Amino acid sequence: MHLSVYLTRPGAYATWTAIYTPTSQPIEFLPSFIEWALLMLYRKTVIGKHQIIQFAGGSSTEEVLRLPVAELKQLTYFVSAGKYRMIKDYFISLAAVWEHAQMPQRQVWHMCRQLVHQIAAVYQPVYNRMEEILLELNDMIRCANFYGELMSGVYSLLFDNWNIKDRKLSTQELYDYAAKYIDENYALPLSVQSVCDEVGISQTYLSRLFRKYSDTTFNAYLTHRRMEAAMQLLREKPNLLLRDVAICVGYEDSSYFTKVFHQYTGKTPSQFVSGE
Repeated sequence: MHLSVYLTRPGAYATWTAIYTPTSQPIEFLPSFIEWALLMLYRKTVIGKHQIIQFAGGSSTEEVLRLPVAELKQLTYFVSAGKYRMIKDYFISLAAVWEHAQMPQRQVWHMCRQLVHQIAAVYQPVYNRMEEILLELNDMIRCANFYGELMSGVYSLLFDNWNIKDRKLSTQELYDYAAKYIDENYALPLSVQSVCDEVGISQTYLSRLFRKYSDTTFNAYLTHRRMEAAMQLLREKPNLLLRDVAICVGYEDSSYFTKVFHQYTGKTPSQFVSGE
């Protein structure tokens, strides 16, 4: 119970898996506990699920799950025939099955790699980017909040991102470009889609970039940028009308701006100016 409270404290991870021993152990036990606990984490972590697992100890052979041959043959046909709607539906159905079965993250990693290799055999754009795709897949597995999000991202990675307008940019450069665009245009009515259109990538891909390089979401990053600008503006021009401050940092509704400002700082704009 104490472990659960500790892990769910404000600012902690969105999801987590913890291993514990039910009884106290001598300190000499610690090295072997760490070794086997890491193995359990490796095998039992489920994307999007909180878990507290009692340490079992010992070693066991892990059976690597594979997708059914019949499904892979059907997928090959969908790809060869350009039936992208059916491919996407298949990916969504896999995510639903994995969510229901609480499939371990590691097993999903194996099956996603199996999908990539199967598609690369009949789809040249994926074959040409095989190494890059597999590296990005690793990042997606680490960053996904749930399996539906993961498979949406995998579909985008395989069938959308190969023709983005500036594929020569690395993922770090794409993130830097998106972050800089927000920094320079936060006063505009920005949205996820408007930034995606500017950068030339999908919403799923953009969300993954922000989780990977800033450990936050697009909306949280935009709000942070706007609130920091609002605080600076209030310090420099305390007599500025509230509606003008709101407009200067990208909010048309001053009431909504006040609500967001209070959530971010714990103070209303007027309290912030007066130093209360």
